[in-house]
Amino acid sequence: MSVKLKKSPSNRQYKLFNQVLNLKDVNLKRQFILGYTELSVQPQTSTGKIWKVNLNCKQCRILKVKVNGHNANFSYADATLKITAADSKKRNLEFYEASLYEAVMSCDSDCVSRGGELIVKVPRDAYPKDTSETTQVVLKIGIEFSLEKPKGGVQFVECKEGQATKYSHMFTYNWRNSSRLWFPCVDSYSELCTWEINVTVPSHLVVVASGELSDQLLSIDGNQKTYCFSLPIPTAAPNVAMAIGPFEIFPDPILPEMVHFCLPGLLSALKNTISFISGIFGFYEEYLSSRFPFTTCKFVFVDESYDDISTYSTLCICHTHLLHSPRVIDPVPRVRLLLAEALAKQYFGCYISSASLYDWWLPLGIAKFVSLAALRKMFGATEGYYHIMQAEEKVASFEVANNVPALFSTQYITSPTSNTPGVVPMATASPLDYPPSGRFTNHPYFLSDKAAEVMTLRAFLVVQMIESRIGKDQLHQVFNKLLSLASVAAESSDPSSWNNLLVSLSGLMKLVHTVSGKDITNLLEQWVCRNGVPRINVAYTYIRKKNILEVRLRQEVPRGGPKFVGPLTVAVQELDGFYSHTIQVEELSSTYELPCHSKIRKSKKRKVPLSCGEEVEMDLSQTDTEIPVLWINVDPEGQWLKKAELEQSDNTWQYVLRYERSATMQIKAAEALGNFPNPLTKTALLETILNKNFYFRVRLKACDTLVQVLNSMAGSGVSAGPIISLYQRVYGSKCAPNILKYLDFSDVAAYELQKFLPICAARCRALHGSCPKEVLQFLIDTIKYSDNKLNKYTDSFHTASLMDAMSAYVTPSVSVLASIGRDTSVKTLPEDIQIILKEVVQRLNLDKVLPSHLFTVTVSCLGVIRSLQKNGYLPQDATIFKEYAVYGQFIAVRLAALRALVDMVQVGQSELELSFLLDIIENDPVPFVRIKVLQYLAENPPFTRKKESSLNSIQLVDRLWSTMSELFYDARLRTAYTDMYMSLYGRLTPPCLPQGLGIVIDLKEKVARTSLGSPVNSPLSDDIPFPGPSTSGLSIFSSSQSSKVNLTEISKSLPTDIFDTEKYDDSMPPPSKRHIGELFLSETPVGGEERSQKKKKKKDKSKEQKHKKKKKHKHKDI
Repeated sequence: MSVKLKKSPSNRQYKLFNQVLNLKDVNLKRQFILGYTELSVQPQTSTGKIWKVNLNCKQCRILKVKVNGHNANFSYADATLKITAADSKKRNLEFYEASLYEAVMSCDSDCVSRGGELIVKVPRDAYPKDTSETTQVVLKIGIEFSLEKPKGGVQFVECKEGQATKYSHMFTYNWRNSSRLWFPCVDSYSELCTWEINVTVPSHLVVVASGELSDQLLSIDGNQKTYCFSLPIPTAAPNVAMAIGPFEIFPDPILPEMVHFCLPGLLSALKNTISFISGIFGFYEEYLSSRFPFTTCKFVFVDESYDDISTYSTLCICHTHLLHSPRVIDPVPRVRLLLAEALAKQYFGCYISSASLYDWWLPLGIAKFVSLAALRKMFGATEGYYHIMQAEEKVASFEVANNVPALFSTQYITSPTSNTPGVVPMATASPLDYPPSGRFTNHPYFLSDKAAEVMTLRAFLVVQMIESRIGKDQLHQVFNKLLSLASVAAESSDPSSWNNLLVSLSGLMKLVHTVSGKDITNLLEQWVCRNGVPRINVAYTYIRKKNILEVRLRQEVPRGGPKFVGPLTVAVQELDGFYSHTIQVEELSSTYELPCHSKIRKSKKRKVPLSCGEEVEMDLSQTDTEIPVLWINVDPEGQWLKKAELEQSDNTWQYVLRYERSATMQIKAAEALGNFPNPLTKTALLETILNKNFYFRVRLKACDTLVQVLNSMAGSGVSAGPIISLYQRVYGSKCAPNILKYLDFSDVAAYELQKFLPICAARCRALHGSCPKEVLQFLIDTIKYSDNKLNKYTDSFHTASLMDAMSAYVTPSVSVLASIGRDTSVKTLPEDIQIILKEVVQRLNLDKVLPSHLFTVTVSCLGVIRSLQKNGYLPQDATIFKEYAVYGQFIAVRLAALRALVDMVQVGQSELELSFLLDIIENDPVPFVRIKVLQYLAENPPFTRKKESSLNSIQLVDRLWSTMSELFYDARLRTAYTDMYMSLYGRLTPPCLPQGLGIVIDLKEKVARTSLGSPVNSPLSDDIPFPGPSTSGLSIFSSSQSSKVNLTEISKSLPTDIFDTEKYDDSMPPPSKRHIGELFLSETPVGGEERSQKKKKKKDKSKEQKHKKKKKHKHKDI
């Protein structure tokens, strides 16, 4: 077969346009897959022929390879199988990351023209002899492969020890481009092709895969069934996935193109969870002015998922813990946002994918921006602004504490098609333009989970800034143009036009310029090609003579980060109304004069028009009558990525909290009032909490700040009383406030407040640092009188919050601290601790009989037990946490127990518990759990480089280093390991490792001495331990060798001529380093130390002799 195709612009020497994937046998019991794949490629060389084809493949056993029906030779080379040698002398992150970068890039076909682990040699017989020059031959590469007990890429659930249950299932997962882990392919986002997927399984199983189900074939005996899927839209291999299991099927009652799958027994929860998805589906089509790109969309819920939701073309693999019944309230906002974002990724991420791995953040940022519009539709515009504020704070705080690379690694690359500086995508940029160290690149293989999450949030905020620059309607046109071009390309049979299904940074920049006529190059150079968040401090002064407001703006720019340059909105609330001003920021420190429109009036009460158009009557008795300005705000719409700090008085913040209608500004005011603990602040916070018209997150923030204020005022006799009285006033009965009303969670805002107030009360502290006793009685009464029989919603999360309050109540006692380490019984504990322990044990046992949703009560009870241990009331026993941490427990319970064990290791320095955690990291069957434990250890390390610890040993370094070097199958797990290694040892070599043994050779006495000073051939130094860090020599032994070395054998291997005194004497210079070779490790000349000491002794003796002679002469003269 031969067709005419245009040359591909990629680095590869061929163009892939179709791939067939047949999985002939999928055995869940054996965890075995037998498959065959056929790739149709066309050479892109000038001769029209290629003799080698590099493909991506890991952990698969290749059985046979054929090219156009002819047997072909192949070879396998994977540099990531062993990133560093086991006996490597260097064990620091600089060396590891450089080795990892070289290994990964050698297999990346986007960066290296011949990158790939599997090399297929094309036989000469594969090309027909009568091929003309204008017609090129299509090579069909058929590969038979098998996969047995994979370490990554495929997850088998309930398939242990050769047994399968009725819940046994499997699914594929990846971290960016990791499809190579379960079938041979071109694992690149830039290489698109059409797909045909056929999977044969036992007849009782259901197959869900990328593409549209075209046919189902039943075997003659009825035991096997083949599912046939077709994906005519060009799709990259990383966006292909599947799931196999005994799923229950639920077609969407409104949208026939949507089908949902879940495990047996979860159908009712599935129906409730996805009930809203059809509305979001229609909203996206209206918002983007484009139909859904695929003919079908499937949501499948599995257990032990790699992420909460993983999105692939036409398929979303979700975790079962996202499912919930109609009686559950708490997870609804988060679950709906996750599902809405997954649906948005079908547009941007699957249908339109990134042009390369270095553009991975761009479609994800667009998808998150689109999902924000769905969030506003579901929960209101205020919730949308709150999420923008949260994203800014998260990006700012994380980038200050961590070295996060810029979104796009190259800066100021000159575009080949333009004379102006611009940014070009990876497809047109040389791989050499990228940094040589993997730590400072945005390649997803070198990014931790948190860094990738922060970069995605930054990409979302960049899209937000583009909208503020060009306008909302113009940005909608950009999205519509992207989808229109992609739709035309998807219908074309010419693979050269499929590039419109890819989005790159330069392509987006040009499209924005085409649609809006505005150049956003400076914006991209400032926020995309640089990392860091500028910190802006704003203060103001009213000048009465000129009736102006003098605004002083000062920037603190992070090292290497962007300086904010551009228009900035300053909103001023005056007595006569709200006024918005735009200032142009150019310098790090500037002063601006803004005109005031209000006159000074001395009336105590008046109506003030606000920014929303509402007029509010304000009590102005607390304000300065000489200033007509009430407050100011900077960038109220959140258009720029920054960390803004406003310097305003406590009275000003109180007015903002009471009268401002922007929820984000109210939250900032509530946070700022924590710095002004006084009765007026307390009153303002209490009024805010009781005001039902305020956004519930503002009220929750006011509660949090109220605790801070009350603790600061503890010396004046103020304790948790205001919070307890407020709770009983709202939720208690009228005749007996300590007895609660029947629980009613129909008002979500009141429900959130009811959960949070007991925790706030338990966080209050008296003057001596302990929690007031009345708080415990308040908590016991709340637990005792909480009656949920008339409530249509579950009280699982409400009960869990009361357990969290118990944990917050516990504080260390002097008497208890004195008895730490002794055997204690329950009767010896304080009375309040006995009450808490009894309640926790009761709730823990009850949750086993009547489980709460996601075992939230058990998770909170484990937290209380750990708090009692940390404060010395219970012995440091890890038995209960180990029982809850083993495989088979619910995943949320496991993670809570593992977090407690990590804390125990950090506090108690227990080697046994650390070994238990490392065993889970290395052997646990759930990858998500392994990653979370590593993240816990990175956040709360058992020791640091500057802290001495008995856990800091050579054996631990060897164990971590060897595991890191062999993690070829999971890049995400590998980055989690490096983060933990970074927390423990930093970027330098661990200090516990031997730093080397220098050898000094005395040529005169013909003796070789160690840096410790003992002779090499001394009987006492034949076997000596490694010394500590040496300043006189370098290491010649790897840390993997024995800690004892026979130095006599080393002395025998020394050249004999260096001991020849006829050749060398004291008057001659020391021999050069080339005479001694590798054994000359000390920078001190051979025998230099002893010669200098002998010379010094001779000088001292000569001085003494001269001094004696002088004395004799003096005596003679006398």
